[in-house]
Amino acid sequence: MTHYMKLNPEPFDKIASGKKTIELRLYDEKRKLVRPADEIVFTHIRNPYRSISVIVDSVITAASFESLFKHISLVDCGYEEKEINGSIHLDMNQYYSEEKQRQYGVVGIRFSKNTKRSLTNVHVPYDEVEAYLMESITKSVTQTPEVNEWYSWFMSINREALYAGEFKAAKESNTLESAIDYLDTIIKSYIFDQSMELRDKFCEENGYDGIEDIREFLYRYYDGTNIIEEYFPLKPWWESTKSSIIYYFCGLTTFNAKCHYFTVFDGTGEDDDWYYAL
Repeated sequence: MTHYMKLNPEPFDKIASGKKTIELRLYDEKRKLVRPADEIVFTHIRNPYRSISVIVDSVITAASFESLFKHISLVDCGYEEKEINGSIHLDMNQYYSEEKQRQYGVVGIRFSKNTKRSLTNVHVPYDEVEAYLMESITKSVTQTPEVNEWYSWFMSINREALYAGEFKAAKESNTLESAIDYLDTIIKSYIFDQSMELRDKFCEENGYDGIEDIREFLYRYYDGTNIIEEYFPLKPWWESTKSSIIYYFCGLTTFNAKCHYFTVFDGTGEDDDWYYAL
């Protein structure tokens, strides 16, 4: 069974970072339905498109928070060590009155982050994802020229015309997965175009007139390694940025969303020693 609960920014961020693994609530009718192995989806109260999925490990009930706090770790509830004292339970009175505690009782829900959550189940409009990406670029003070160049190009293109199918899927499905897929496609296309420009540069500067000559040059120059990816700094930037997007919207830090890049220099067969897939 899946349960839905809203959270203020601070506890939401603590769950995302792993600092909070127990949620404190009144043991009301809604919370009495929660069982071990159930899923809870916590939603950020200020941004409904940010959510974290957790799996319930155990449910601990008590007559009051004063009583409950004797049986659970307050650090796991999100408190800092310096905040913990003999009257810390009174902190909960600002959320739930003593009268409400006596009426319903209280509960501590221990959980673990749902690391198997699929990005298909994270419902986020594409425009929200793009807005977060654009904001992260414009607010960064350490952005590289390559990223700034890509940003200018991206802002100038007709999104509905470039890879229309992926763009339509991203706009219509409203999932984090489709948004990431579309941006992956855009980045891959851009890097491939960069590799074509690099090929032309090699031809012009070294007098090469065929791809075979370029392959031999690259293989000798890089000693048969994949260091060629240093020519494409957008790749590590995008992988890092993609991780931050996924973490921001659903709190996941481990996921299978690696983008496979290809350049004009890539091989197509198992015997190609010059294979430079990034």
